[in-house]
Amino acid sequence: DADDRERYGFKAPAKVLTIGDSPSSTQTPQIGSKYIPLDSKDPDLAPYLAQVKERILQFWQYPEEAQPGLQGQIDLAFIVERDGNVSEIKIVSSSNHKALDKGVLEAIERAAPFHPIPLEIKEKRLPLLGTFLYNKLGHKN
Repeated sequence: DADDRERYGFKAPAKVLTIGDSPSSTQTPQIGSKYIPLDSKDPDLAPYLAQVKERILQFWQYPEEAQPGLQGQIDLAFIVERDGNVSEIKIVSSSNHKALDKGVLEAIERAAPFHPIPLEIKEKRLPLLGTFLYNKLGHKN
């Protein structure tokens, strides 16, 4: 629903790296489960997902090996276990630039473990999906 996903879900201070809106019902055979978008407005999940996004952004940088100004979008799925560890990371949709894809994968690996999933959230694990955007300085893709 367009109203549920009004604007981009999160913006890094430098405006070069953005975690944006995700499709809400994506299914991927590699992991085989329905994903929860990182920008979900679910009142039970949103506070925890905001912590996850904030932590990823602490570790996500423009890759040194990438050409300056390279842009791309990566849809990345990962599973956060109850204790906060990440059990799987999969690229659902590549940017077609190895360095950019690798940069997002490494950010998730470095950001893990996340805070444990709060007890109020019933799920034992959270299959999450984020859309990660590498933008030109000050511009959205």
